[in-house]
Amino acid sequence: MTPSRSRRLPLPSLRIALAALLAVLGGMLALPAPVAAQSGGLGATMQFAPTAIASGKPTLLRIGLRNQTVESTIGGIAYDVAFPAGMRLYGTSDTSQCGGTLTPVANGYQFRAGALGYNANCLVDTTVTVDSDATITVTLVVGPITSRNAGSVKSVEASLRVIGGIPPKITSPPLPAQGLLGLAYSHQVTVTGTAPVVVTADGLPPGLLYDDSTRRVSGKPTLSGIYTVTLRATNGIAPPDAQVSTVEIRNPPLQIVTPPPLSPKPLDVGAPVAFVIEAAGGLAPYQFEIVEGGLPPGLAMSTSGQITGTPTTSGTFPFTVRVRDVLFNLDSRAYELVVRSVVTTLKLGLAPNPAVAGQVVVLNATVESESGTPPTGTLTAWVAGRGDHAPARCWPWPAPRVAWGQRVWP
Repeated sequence: MTPSRSRRLPLPSLRIALAALLAVLGGMLALPAPVAAQSGGLGATMQFAPTAIASGKPTLLRIGLRNQTVESTIGGIAYDVAFPAGMRLYGTSDTSQCGGTLTPVANGYQFRAGALGYNANCLVDTTVTVDSDATITVTLVVGPITSRNAGSVKSVEASLRVIGGIPPKITSPPLPAQGLLGLAYSHQVTVTGTAPVVVTADGLPPGLLYDDSTRRVSGKPTLSGIYTVTLRATNGIAPPDAQVSTVEIRNPPLQIVTPPPLSPKPLDVGAPVAFVIEAAGGLAPYQFEIVEGGLPPGLAMSTSGQITGTPTTSGTFPFTVRVRDVLFNLDSRAYELVVRSVVTTLKLGLAPNPAVAGQVVVLNATVESESGTPPTGTLTAWVAGRGDHAPARCWPWPAPRVAWGQRVWP
């Protein structure tokens, strides 16, 4: 049996071996770093790209998050973004970024539950714009940006140069898709943008007009059909805006469109009047006639629907008007006119009074009305001796008590 032999290592080799053994043991016995040493590792930056835009144009708002800790993840990253006046989100943003959730809110957005791995960086991107009439510099400050286990960043900020001038935008809905021939059609146009904004309308159906001072399309269509209407808004700032609508004008059934009452108050005996009854739909020309009842005495209606004349008799007069078109379509509508008598006072004056036999006497007469227009006519006066009566044409009146008699003749 061969006896064992010990081997001596040179001193330098022994020192190296011992150092290696200690390194292994030290790694096995190493303890985790205290939590306090891992805090404060959250970093953040912010920038606009590009840093200058025209009003209403997009730019990228980019908030950078970074993990500066030693071999540790960061969780629960959260912050709020409150836009300054004029800034808004542009388009649709990705709601899942940097392990968290981005939620748009009024005038900004919220970011919650973000997470970063070991030594990781991440970007939260949104597209924004600024609407401004004037050229301005907008500064956005965001903060604090907090985390669950790596401290917080007090704030980050960035500035954006905005070249003033807001392009025009038509904000009203398209024109109503249907209209009826001969009936009122109306549409209000609204716009935004740096003033002055000029709006034009092309392709309107005949009978409709656009007034840029009131920004209203109105009128009564005169020709049925399907029309393509284009509204254009310009203010010298690109791009201009346009809105295209399809409008169909239909021919409605024949109908009388003048509503009752023809007169909101009673007519006065002796006062001239004029009314027009109108129809729409069917196929013009129209013929009007009275089929039931009758107009007040003194009034007449033409076949074109015009009622004119001077009423002579008080009372209530119901009547029905019927219209016929060239295709023999019919429509009817009932009306009523009320005529009232005019209460008057006749005032007489004699000059001179008293007078002597053979002297010329002047009679002055005035008719005053309590309401409406005083009636017109002829005043007849006579001279009678004691015991005489008025002329036969004035009867049947009671015998006069005085030597003067009067009557207003229609």
